[in-house]
Amino acid sequence: GARGGVGVGGGVVGGPGDGGGQPQNGPGGSAEARDRVLQNIREFSFRPRDVKAYLDRYVVEQDEAKKVLAVALCDHYNWARRCLDDANLRAANYTKPNILIL
Repeated sequence: GARGGVGVGGGVVGGPGDGGGQPQNGPGGSAEARDRVLQNIREFSFRPRDVKAYLDRYVVEQDEAKKVLAVALCDHYNWARRCLDDANLRAANYTKPNILIL
């Protein structure tokens, strides 16, 4: 399935929202890696509660922060997937909130 034993983000590295980041074909980024990242974005099917459950395994307490992070991660992946499918959305000005993890 979409999870394939990899972290929540399902990216190239495999952590939750693992920073598979922007697909690149330049130095350090191959077409194969780019295709894997794009495929993981298309297959992302987690809900915020799934992400929070994943975070619960590694982060003690901080429930409100885990909820906020889970929603932000899902919003990011869902927006990215919609942009892949709709060229008009790619041109839209989308501002996502920054998250600082200390």
